Amino acid sequence: MKSKWQFDDFKAFEKDLLGGGFNQEMKSATEEVGKKALNSIKYYTPVWRGTLRRAWDNNDCKAEKTSDGYVVELTNETPYGIWVEDGHRQRPGRFIPGYWEDEKHFVYDRNAKGGMVLKRPFVKGRFFVKKGLISTKDKSKQIVNKHIEKWWKERIR
Repeated sequence: MKSKWQFDDFKAFEKDLLGGGFNQEMKSATEEVGKKALNSIKYYTPVWRGTLRRAWDNNDCKAEKTSDGYVVELTNETPYGIWVEDGHRQRPGRFIPGYWEDEKHFVYDRNAKGGMVLKRPFVKGRFFVKKGLISTKDKSKQIVNKHIEKWWKERIR
């Protein structure tokens, strides 16, 4: 004996899961994680005059679905940002014209009579992006779980 059952509720659930409902909730979760990550990265970004920190562009943290999952792009177009993040080499003995604004900050000035001579062959990175992403990792799991639970509770009512 065979019997065939069709559950209309399951079909609607399957359509919502594979369609826009679940995807929209995951996009929302990814955008929330992106905003947390951006705030954390900004917090760890070193500040002298604030240019590097102000240059963070979050594109309103709009998430996109890709073949690998959901992505939020956080960009910083400051040309020297990667050198501050990862560190950089320099040539010891090279003279740099300019002046010291205070004990820590040297200002490059091509026309200055004084300046400084580079001493270290490598300047260590500050790893502000890495630190920001690490500090967001635990929060991201909680945020995604919260969105999944919300989506699930809306479906089982």
